[in-house]
Amino acid sequence: MSYSIQTLAQQALTLSPRERVQLADQAQSSLAPECSNEAAWIAEVDRRLDELNSGRVIAIPVEESIARAYRAIQ
Repeated sequence: MSYSIQTLAQQALTLSPRERVQLADQAQSSLAPECSNEAAWIAEVDRRLDELNSGRVIAIPVEESIARAYRAIQ
């Protein structure tokens, strides 16, 4: 069965946001499986967790982070 891009896009938009992310990831991975971003994200998460756990960085509350960002763009 063949679907047009427009039909597939309309059907994809009925998915939940999480399902759309999963669909997009699968589509991207099918184009370049050897260049998957998943391994890079896992490495980045591991690096950041190591920084937090070791005390090299200190987490700040999200509200403070947003306030700092807002002040920086004013």
